[in-house]
Amino acid sequence: MKRSALVVAGHRARTHRWLPGVLLVLGLVAGTAATGWVLGSDPVGYGVAFWPFADSADQAEKQLMALVSASARSSCASDCTSPRARRTRSASRPSGAAR
Repeated sequence: MKRSALVVAGHRARTHRWLPGVLLVLGLVAGTAATGWVLGSDPVGYGVAFWPFADSADQAEKQLMALVSASARSSCASDCTSPRARRTRSASRPSGAAR
């Protein structure tokens, strides 16, 4: 009688041992699928404009955004460092305003 109780208890212990592993694998698969779905929705915005997330239209959008960003940065760099821009910004503040 005692022997059969030990066999049943040992079988249940093995069943509970693999359950967390299966749940972990299912969670990883679901997380990977969700991440791929989100990245596939806007690959350029998330910075992953390459296969398998992006297609040729996304590649073209990435090139265009790089061109626009570079142009905006160079334009801002020249405008923001000029003495005229500094005078204009400081003149628009009230006299008692803190920087």
